[in-house]
Amino acid sequence: MTNGRRGAQPGAFTLVELLVVVAIIAVLIGLLLPALSRARLAAQSVACLSNVRQLTLAQQAYANEYRGQLVDYGFSHGSEQADAALAWVNALSKFSDSPIVSRSPVDTSPHWSQEDGGPGIPVPGSAAGTFRVTSYGLNEMVTRHLAERLDPFGEPYPTTYDRIDRLKSPTTTVQFLMMTFNGDFAGSDHVHPDTWYAAFAPSASPAIAATQMQINAHGGAHGVWEGRSVYGFLDGHASISEFREVYSDYSRNMFDPRIAH
Repeated sequence: MTNGRRGAQPGAFTLVELLVVVAIIAVLIGLLLPALSRARLAAQSVACLSNVRQLTLAQQAYANEYRGQLVDYGFSHGSEQADAALAWVNALSKFSDSPIVSRSPVDTSPHWSQEDGGPGIPVPGSAAGTFRVTSYGLNEMVTRHLAERLDPFGEPYPTTYDRIDRLKSPTTTVQFLMMTFNGDFAGSDHVHPDTWYAAFAPSASPAIAATQMQINAHGGAHGVWEGRSVYGFLDGHASISEFREVYSDYSRNMFDPRIAH
């Protein structure tokens, strides 16, 4: 009698068996890779949320030291002049139990310098050699600069909200968010929510905001209501939320301290 696996060594795989094994491994890899990717993204989201939570707690310590004062911004966008000495990323470093982490693990901006491990592409519209300094930024409406601006209808703001005791609802007022990965605001450390509303195109708010902040840092498409990003609030908590949860329109949002709810 002859062996059914003619020519094969005892214990060796036939070509068919080998192909079956390869196919099974490919299927397993196909099942595992998405799960591993989701786990990696979930871990990054947790780390990013922790970073922002750290910033909100450092802000509380800063306010306790300076009689309720809120931190300011110092890095420009476009051709505006920067004043790094005022930047919150420097001010808060002394008020945290651990080193301030200003770079998010989900930040894929090309405007980090090579020294910071990035591609080294300068921020467009800025002075030559200007690079990204932080993933996170301030809501300008809770800084002293609000007094320098007009609301979307050309009216001056009645007061500044640069002190915690001037806020009606710190629990529902955003202070920190994720700066856009691209464009001239990528090198800045603040945004202008008062510019996000256009009366002639109210549905355009997400697209306008997306030129300043990264609406979809944690999921969804860029520039749409469903984009998910991280937000830090003035009572010390942080969350990952859809843009529509924190901004509906000019009179319903969590950025304007006059009406934040």
